[in-house]
Amino acid sequence: MESFDMNKFLLGSLALAASVSVASMAQAAPINFSFAGPNQDLGATHSYTAGTPLLTVLAAGFSGTKPVHLYGKDLGGNERGVGLVNDPSKQHEITPGSFVQLDVQGLIGNVASMSVMFGFNSATDGEEYAVYGSNVSGTLGTLLTSGFDQTSHNLPHFSDYKYYDFESLHGNVLLHEISANQEVPEPASMALVGVGLIGLGYIRRRAIRG
Repeated sequence: MESFDMNKFLLGSLALAASVSVASMAQAAPINFSFAGPNQDLGATHSYTAGTPLLTVLAAGFSGTKPVHLYGKDLGGNERGVGLVNDPSKQHEITPGSFVQLDVQGLIGNVASMSVMFGFNSATDGEEYAVYGSNVSGTLGTLLTSGFDQTSHNLPHFSDYKYYDFESLHGNVLLHEISANQEVPEPASMALVGVGLIGLGYIRRRAIRG
């Protein structure tokens, strides 16, 4: 009798493991970090949140290695995003020699890596942006991509770096947004875990009584 009950206990353990495996499957929930507004100085760092549960991206401004205050801009059209207060033209955008760095450590493991996108605004008339990856705060890292457009692109090598740096190579630009698919466990899958736990507890009690 004891051997039979132990077999049931082992079978129950396998059932629980299977239910946990199913629960690990996630449904994709699109999220968007918009950097537009509110037309004011945001300080040296600023947090942006999105998703359920909330995920956080921390932005910081630099000129070389010196901190610079961020500026949230929203004038409508393609003049929406985060820039810097040290823009010589007083347009509060990102200019050559300065950059906005995003700390994305809160996204790693919580979003699908291949789904992470970035977009610039105010990149017109030949104005060029560049994106870098870095693992050191306040340091411009390895060049990953550059462009002249205002469309969304995949963020290269996401999760290989803790920080991504957004710079202007020519003219002034705004970092407009970051988007991704958040990995959220399905409610039905979580229910399976609960059922598995209840069943395992019942089988264990039967084994002890036997």
